[in-house]
Amino acid sequence: MIDVAARCNLECPVCYWVQNQREDVPLSNLKKLAQQYRGKIISLSGGEPTLRADLPEVIRLFSRHNTVFLITNGLRLVDRAYLQSLVSSGLRYISFSFNGFSDSVYKAINGKPLLDLKLKALQNIKQAQIQTILSVLLVKGLNENELNGILQYCLQHQNFIRELRIRTMVPVSKHLAAAKFSVDELLALVCQECSFAQEEVLREQGLKQKLSRLLQGKVFAPKDCSFDFHLKTKNNPCLPVGHFLAPNDNLPNGFLLLPKLLKAYGLHMLVTGFLKFLLRYEKKPWIHGRNIFKIGLRSWPAPGQVDKLNCQTGYYLDGEILPFCYAIALKDNKSLKERCLG
Repeated sequence: MIDVAARCNLECPVCYWVQNQREDVPLSNLKKLAQQYRGKIISLSGGEPTLRADLPEVIRLFSRHNTVFLITNGLRLVDRAYLQSLVSSGLRYISFSFNGFSDSVYKAINGKPLLDLKLKALQNIKQAQIQTILSVLLVKGLNENELNGILQYCLQHQNFIRELRIRTMVPVSKHLAAAKFSVDELLALVCQECSFAQEEVLREQGLKQKLSRLLQGKVFAPKDCSFDFHLKTKNNPCLPVGHFLAPNDNLPNGFLLLPKLLKAYGLHMLVTGFLKFLLRYEKKPWIHGRNIFKIGLRSWPAPGQVDKLNCQTGYYLDGEILPFCYAIALKDNKSLKERCLG
């Protein structure tokens, strides 16, 4: 992840980002970075990256040999011509912040009513056929009851929304004492609000762990900060993949697991998944299955609890690639010093 813009067009009351006078990363630095990486997933973030005038050129640089994700609040994507300029530069994937269907929620989280602008931007993204993560910031006592409505919106727009990502507040900066959700709390809440059987969701994790042993790697190693699961959307209502599996203690081992994988995910997702693993192909962000939808839960750890060895998300900070949450904490400390000296 690279913060390519130091500014933002919102001043969200719940955001960990502290705006300051630091300048955007120079284009010359980004050119050097683009030459160093091939076959990676590069997330362009901020601040708000769409405030950067040369963003099309930045996307063009990284998309030559990598997959570019744009992490955005989406406000500038209301302009269809501007969005098309990003697509023409190589943009294929977006992580789009969307916190509910009530302007009262946006006023509390983002400081102003944004629902109409958000929906218009999403319509433009759909027409541009950009694959999208809908990213929800969950704030305790505020927008938990929005979850099922957001999920239903995602399921109705699976032709471009590939994942619903639900994340909690980051305990840094002005929110060191933030009331965050743990991953277990997020899972319980999602199951409650969306009427999923939690034991069925967890059943898929048992399948993944056995698959990880089969592949002799840490492909699906459990993490304290994240949890992913999938829904089968062909049925109405949609159900967790684990609904179609036997209880975890009855899952076979070794290659006898393949029929269970086929039943859970389908042939297309199974074949592309194994090819990605065998070819070490990192450039493709999702392994898609027909009628399969992904839900990702994220609860960022406190600065002192970051697993720096196993974190799989790198963050570009002052010329180094560091573990994401560790870098956020370092950047926050630096911002605090700059504010005190200023």
